Amino acid sequence: KTELGEVPEGWEIGSVSDIGEIVCGKTPSTRNPENFGNEIPFITIPDMHGKVFSINTARKLSLAGEATQKGKTIPAGSICVSCIATTGLTIITTTASQTNQQINSVIPANLHESIFWDWILRDLGIEIQAAGSGGSVLSNLSTSRFAGLRVLFPPRELREKYAELMRSNFDKIRSKQNEVHTI
Repeated sequence: KTELGEVPEGWEIGSVSDIGEIVCGKTPSTRNPENFGNEIPFITIPDMHGKVFSINTARKLSLAGEATQKGKTIPAGSICVSCIATTGLTIITTTASQTNQQINSVIPANLHESIFWDWILRDLGIEIQAAGSGGSVLSNLSTSRFAGLRVLFPPRELREKYAELMRSNFDKIRSKQNEVHTI
């Protein structure tokens, strides 16, 4: 028995940081309007509510704005997790994007497993809320505390099989989100 309960044979306990690279977002200077444009999706918490995929964002960065934030662009298939204010929301990116500082993103070591890791990180929502420190109004889970959250790692074959089995469902969700956005 472990802190996560019974662990099936062949499974391991790891940390969020073991899933892949973690990138904490940042907002470019709003004093320079040239940082914003129509090129790079800029994900904020309101863009995450009630969605599985990041299809559209309220704001976008210009290429110049993206360039002011080295190492903050995350690829398609990254999982964004809100860790400040409204904590525990997740969304999967569909294109290269950046986020604000309220969001930590995980770039899975194997992007084909994004669907699996989204499920795991989505399930951590309550733990993320509980782990957040701060006042009674705002929850704030630091990047290092987020990276250290414990998760179960099934064998790679099971993670890939889950992603394979769920891919058509997620493709349908993405298609419907695109339809809703178009309407």
